Amino acid sequence: MKHKNTIIFGIALVAIFGAIFGTRAWQESQPGQYDEFAQHLKDSGAVFYGASWCPHCAEQKALFGNSYKLLPYKECSVGATAASGQTQECKDAGITGYPTWRFADGSELSGQQSLEVLAEKTGYQLNGATTGSTRLKEGAEGDPNMIGGDASYGSEEEIASTTVIIE
Repeated sequence: MKHKNTIIFGIALVAIFGAIFGTRAWQESQPGQYDEFAQHLKDSGAVFYGASWCPHCAEQKALFGNSYKLLPYKECSVGATAASGQTQECKDAGITGYPTWRFADGSELSGQQSLEVLAEKTGYQLNGATTGSTRLKEGAEGDPNMIGGDASYGSEEEIASTTVIIE
């Protein structure tokens, strides 16, 4: 009887993990709400420079939901921390903070940007979708790009726009 209960428990556990990971894999395989916009950014010549360890880069990607996979993203980190260094491509591009958006006209925006700002910068119409507007909040010293500034992001509609500076 004890052996039978162990087998049943094992099967139930496998089924639960299968459902969890299967659902996640299915969700990630679905088209994103901003696929067309992400592709437009790429086609317009925009480049999003970031680092895997950068929380603001992760937040920037999260604004795009599943569409983040289509972003013109360049990974600048060669390791799991800022101390690990930067790729030669990002050094050559003069990237000094993350996230950094560079556009075909040579202009640049530092820090997390709202979808509206990116759309305006690249001439894209967002069709009135909810896009997670950004209102810039300042750090403790009044510098919105300062590391260690106030990390409170406000309501869900207010996403902090900050940059991680590389030294």
